[in-house]
Amino acid sequence: MYTISDFSVGDKVLFGRRHGEKTLGKVIKVNRKNLKVEQLEERGCYRNYSVGTKWTVPPSLCTPVAENGRPADVPSEPVPSEPVPSADEIRNTVLSIASGLSPENLSCDGEASRAWQRRRLSQLLDEFRSLERRLGRSVVAEDLGDDRFDRMALEEIHAYTRPRRSTYSPTQNYDFKVNDSVSFTAKGRKIVGKVKRVNRKTVAVMPNGERRHWRVSPGLLTKEN
Repeated sequence: MYTISDFSVGDKVLFGRRHGEKTLGKVIKVNRKNLKVEQLEERGCYRNYSVGTKWTVPPSLCTPVAENGRPADVPSEPVPSEPVPSADEIRNTVLSIASGLSPENLSCDGEASRAWQRRRLSQLLDEFRSLERRLGRSVVAEDLGDDRFDRMALEEIHAYTRPRRSTYSPTQNYDFKVNDSVSFTAKGRKIVGKVKRVNRKTVAVMPNGERRHWRVSPGLLTKEN
């Protein structure tokens, strides 16, 4: 991890969160705790930030860029090796996490707020991912022996960690694109408009002459010539 002393004014860096978008920038000021970085390329998925935008970024989210445009080598630091979990530790951790994911424990018998339940769910899943990182692979049923209840506990965890497939995808089953002219029926009248955005389950349609868009199921839309 980089510190404030690893940067100076004029350095080119890639900045952004670990699992987020990385953007090329230039350090224009080095403060006591953070860096002032000027954006050198377009940034943003839902909202675009133009070249020249200035950001205040902690050094831990910056990576120096070498002359060839590639990230420079990360400063060498001793990385403590974590012991590989034993069979008993795997089993006990899986049972503990599965118990915490049960509806009555996750909600504290209905007394916990939804925000607390989301945080608790995230903590439990992070604990399971940490176990798999130490193991160097995914936890499988064979790690738990032949006990049927232990394997059921693992399946309960996998129900949260495996990516959930949506029932349909508008981009696959329906050929709608931004600015397509479409129509749909609402409150007994036909509404004609243009596609503003294609979401995972709905399509945002801006009716002609209106300022508010509608979220409509793609199955209810008809293309207009």
